[in-house]
Amino acid sequence: MKETPPVDIVQLLEDIEDVVGGGWAVPGMNRSLVDAERVLELVEAVRERLPREMLSARQVAAESGQLRQESQAAAQQVLETARAQAAELVSRDAIYKEAAQQARVVIEQAERHARETRASADEYAAQSLRGFEERLAQTLATVRNGIAALDAARAQRGTVDAATAPMPSHTT
Repeated sequence: MKETPPVDIVQLLEDIEDVVGGGWAVPGMNRSLVDAERVLELVEAVRERLPREMLSARQVAAESGQLRQESQAAAQQVLETARAQAAELVSRDAIYKEAAQQARVVIEQAERHARETRASADEYAAQSLRGFEERLAQTLATVRNGIAALDAARAQRGTVDAATAPMPSHTT
């Protein structure tokens, strides 16, 4: 197989549509002939590229999981820092009450920040996966249309071949 530069699936499907749409009209019939070899080449190219699209879904899921882990680690670090600061403030006798209040505020802020960070990470992951789902759905619809066009072209060729085949002669 020839080495070709990367082409996205949508472009390949548009090429299939062009080949099917640019078929030669068969006089007297609502049918057209297409370059089946070219269409099959394009369909094979789509098949070769589909797994890459599916792998990118896995990559998005892995990245969202990693982002969540990183945000949880950052939130945990903030909590630990806040607790350490609170412990240090509390240990000072002269400012005990103020330190305890500041410690509670710092811990509450850290916990709120941790919740917000987790929520943001979850939202990012959900949006990324929704966008990918939409792109996959569009790609799948285009692939199905291309397959339907190929099936129609094959059926047409079968009809045309049967219609133009010589009639058997009856000899008695």
